[in-house]
Amino acid sequence: MKKKPAEWSHARIKGRLPPQLVRCPGCQQHIYPQSSACPHCGGTLKILKKKQLQALRRAQAAAAKLQKLFDNA
Repeated sequence: MKKKPAEWSHARIKGRLPPQLVRCPGCQQHIYPQSSACPHCGGTLKILKKKQLQALRRAQAAAAKLQKLFDNA
């Protein structure tokens, strides 16, 4: 006997919230927040987060430099 596919309306158990997921800083796939490594890209989350923050700082510095150049023009 074939099993019926689960209906989404019955997938959630009453009173139980779905798990909260976060995005991997490397590949942007959703992962569990307690993970130490991404199962999709294999990257170590501490290292990927550090690289993401460095890139953000560089982007903010470039935006500030552009703003300064436009203000002087």
